[in-house]
Amino acid sequence: MRLILGLLFLNIYLSGFGQIESSQNLFLIKRSKDADKVYYSVNLDEQGNLSLSDPIKTYWIRHAKDGEHEPLTWVQEHFSYGLEYLSIDKEEVRFQFVSYSKQKLILKKAQGGYTVYMMAESGLLELKEIFVQIDGGPFMLPSIPYVKVTTCRPETNHPVTQIITP
Repeated sequence: MRLILGLLFLNIYLSGFGQIESSQNLFLIKRSKDADKVYYSVNLDEQGNLSLSDPIKTYWIRHAKDGEHEPLTWVQEHFSYGLEYLSIDKEEVRFQFVSYSKQKLILKKAQGGYTVYMMAESGLLELKEIFVQIDGGPFMLPSIPYVKVTTCRPETNHPVTQIITP
């Protein structure tokens, strides 16, 4: 019985309770529509340096389909979940979402790897997760009443949540 419970807890721990599933992942997007998530991962070259040609990889993990990995479609990449790079160098990458140019983001090397930061009035916040509430609407113009952005203060690890109403 203890072995079964131990294996159950190990499985739950390794699944990450819905958290980012790899140390190379930067942040993720969840949606109310289904359990599928969009992951943003740092892209390193063979020497372990940031790839300057494509610094962030974006892909789906289809949790509703046994955890299949899929690339974004052309439409998703160019109109919703894709990134627009504003500047790229070996120290940092500045970018924004193709669908929301009001929020600038920065990818920087941090303790133990790379981290994405949001620029806020109070300083830089570490981006953890974005949740998009989708309430119907047509494919190319879904009704999105709000987006919840979860961040934390790098110096204290104190969580900060922001609600954006597009």
